[in-house]
Amino acid sequence: MSAYERLLHFPVFRGGFFASHTPARMPDLEAALYPTWAVLADRVRRSAAISVLEIGCGSGQLACLLRDLGIKDYLGLDSNPARLEPARAACPGYRFELADVFLSNHLRVEHYDLVVMTGFLEFVRRDLVMLESIRPHTRVLGTVTSGDEPDRVRQFTTANQVLEQYSPVLRELHVEPIHLMHGRTAFLFEGIR
Repeated sequence: MSAYERLLHFPVFRGGFFASHTPARMPDLEAALYPTWAVLADRVRRSAAISVLEIGCGSGQLACLLRDLGIKDYLGLDSNPARLEPARAACPGYRFELADVFLSNHLRVEHYDLVVMTGFLEFVRRDLVMLESIRPHTRVLGTVTSGDEPDRVRQFTTANQVLEQYSPVLRELHVEPIHLMHGRTAFLFEGIR
């Protein structure tokens, strides 16, 4: 049984959005991130989060996973309006808003007990400033990936690099590598602001 087939037996993937979006049916990028989503699902479930704010929600794939986990209170933020319509269509019960987290006040005024972000911090210049904007005592869960995209601001190749970058602003920070397809690595991090 392949790693992807084993993931299909993970309870959250048996129903809902992800049951019909197996790696064989996903675009290459989504299929490559599938193992990361399984670990994120487990961490969100263990966190016992009630309300989740996702930064860089994209077209809503992770939002659908959170919905399938039973998260009722969700807000997804993205700075690209073209991504939000597919997200709203995929998860009509969730809120999705156009926002630049560096300019908006969402991190200060919205209610949330978990912030999630995937593939975001490695592409923004003021990553530490953004993390410092999250309310103190909030759990932060996310990923940064290795890669060579031209708009990447920083490159992470080891878990220690992620720890060094984000331990000044996140307490109890844990980082673990997740090996993806095509020789890439996602570094899953979890800490408390």
